[in-house]
Amino acid sequence: MDQNTTVLERAFQLAKSGLCGSINEIRNQLKLEGYSTEYITGKGLTTQLKALIHSAKMAEMMGHIPGPTSDGKMRLRPCELGQQCPALT
Repeated sequence: MDQNTTVLERAFQLAKSGLCGSINEIRNQLKLEGYSTEYITGKGLTTQLKALIHSAKMAEMMGHIPGPTSDGKMRLRPCELGQQCPALT
């Protein structure tokens, strides 16, 4: 857990990353990282997180989010390569 990152910031990071495919997966990852998940509630917040998860899934389908390649290695996001990632803007 990064002491400078709040639980809500981290939840948004996870939703955008494409690493979590649901609100429950975000909650589980937060717990693993030492965060409390008591604030990951409410229709407004979960709607925002679900929209980001959906956008990340769409971006992954377009090849903009890391995912395993045929040889099992992870590919980098274009933004990690110094390129703009239009699917995440």
